Amino acid sequence: MKTIKHLTKIKESNISFALETHVSGDFFLFKWLEEYIVFADKHPDSGILIDISHNYFDNYSEDAIIELLGKRKVKALYVSDVLRNVDFRKGTHLPVGEGTVDIKNC
Repeated sequence: MKTIKHLTKIKESNISFALETHVSGDFFLFKWLEEYIVFADKHPDSGILIDISHNYFDNYSEDAIIELLGKRKVKALYVSDVLRNVDFRKGTHLPVGEGTVDIKNC
């Protein structure tokens, strides 16, 4: 959270800052994508890095991810495949085609 306090300095230095959208109470700051959005909206100078595989792993559909985040300041899109209902470390960041994300829909 110390980084967030320095967003003004980051912006003045011409550094791009994007906060990744992964949510999960086990490993990350936010429990739900909606909670992440409330935070991101409070910091409009930061950007959003959408991680399709992480959000899909957290049980958001491709359409829901795009609908929730697509109108905001998206600076980056990270696409990899994923399997749900397996250990996080084994189910995320898979090569495209080795999971269940409908990449064409993204």
